[in-house]
Amino acid sequence: MFACILALLVGAGPALGTPGGVAQELAPLHGTETAAAREIATLLRRSRDLDAPKPKELLEALGALGEDGVGPAIDILLSRSVPPTSAEQAPQELSEPQRELLVGALERWPAAPALARMEFELQQPPSFERAWAALHVWSAVGRPEHLPRGVALAAASWEGKRRIKLLELALTQACERLLRRDPSGHELLRSAYFSAPPELRLALILGVGATRDARASALLADILDRDPDHAPAALAQAQLIPRSFDPAHHAALCSELREQLSASSVNIRTGALRSLGAQRDWRSIEPMLELLDAEDPALQASARWALEHATGLTWRSPSAWRTWYLGEARWRDHRLDAVLDRLRSTSIPQLLAALEEGGRHPLYAEQTLPWTLDALNSASERVRLVASETLGRLDSPVAIPALLEALGDESPPVAAAALAALRRLTGLDLPADADVGAWRAALAL
Repeated sequence: MFACILALLVGAGPALGTPGGVAQELAPLHGTETAAAREIATLLRRSRDLDAPKPKELLEALGALGEDGVGPAIDILLSRSVPPTSAEQAPQELSEPQRELLVGALERWPAAPALARMEFELQQPPSFERAWAALHVWSAVGRPEHLPRGVALAAASWEGKRRIKLLELALTQACERLLRRDPSGHELLRSAYFSAPPELRLALILGVGATRDARASALLADILDRDPDHAPAALAQAQLIPRSFDPAHHAALCSELREQLSASSVNIRTGALRSLGAQRDWRSIEPMLELLDAEDPALQASARWALEHATGLTWRSPSAWRTWYLGEARWRDHRLDAVLDRLRSTSIPQLLAALEEGGRHPLYAEQTLPWTLDALNSASERVRLVASETLGRLDSPVAIPALLEALGDESPPVAAAALAALRRLTGLDLPADADVGAWRAALAL
């Protein structure tokens, strides 16, 4: 099945945004026959001098060439060498910083000529050089739907140790850049990942993790559930991405991470612990506490790290952590039911007291959160204000949609409290005048 898809994708013509017939009419350029080609070669060679201008200055000079630079830049990517600018010079192997300059320049130039040029190239016989160049061109000007095609191109040229290494890096960079430019591609990658050959999946995992985008949590949860061979890589990336703003995605990832705590491998268990801590998963506090007494020192250290990051507390010893937890459990046994009763009360003083008390115990947010959310609809300005503050302390992404609505509260203090709670929950620092639409765009909700 994959071989059929591969043949279709690799041989696809101008299906992805190329004007009909344009690709067939283009011809590749070579050497430094044009002024733009000479300038690009000169700037790239200059970048390797000891007294070279700063990358930003070089990029501005390249960007000034405009559309004329597209063909020569792609020629250089295809050959992976910088042509000479004089008879005394030899071709110069393209370095990674030089490649980055070319990709940065392509981002500044018009996208259509670059896409059309690559379509022309991909109608030629498949090759490693065309696959590698296409990944970098698409990383600069492509769209998420180019990513599955890039995977197919890489798979078709997957041979030779050095070439594989170059393709792995190119695929990772393309994945990262494409998703950063258009985060809607996370859903596309989630569906395409399991169609990719297993040997290419690590590059995709590293690329999606490099975005540091919370939307990667859905794919990472799927990998942990369905692709155990790549679980270690998924665990490593789950430690780097922020907590998902989508409650369902957050819950799914943390559920899969908790499953990994029973793995036989210490490395898997330590990775799961650190990922749960990074995701601030309060539901995992009890297994974290149990692993404070693990025989393996790495598990002990990871459990302590996870507890500190999940709770924001810094108890120094396992006994101090257990004392804290026992205190929380006593509060649950002796006070939680009373607090829940008061959260349902029509007495404003009792409701306010319950909100304040419940907010001091995020470990039991699952029980108090529904009533706290309901308090945001109170006719009392004071109740809505305290409810907004409490939701920030309960530290649950479930509260985000309600707090977004509270930004439009008719009471400025309530709206300000909702803004502070959102900033605390998401780590985003949007300006005070940002409306609900701006927040939804930032959170991809």
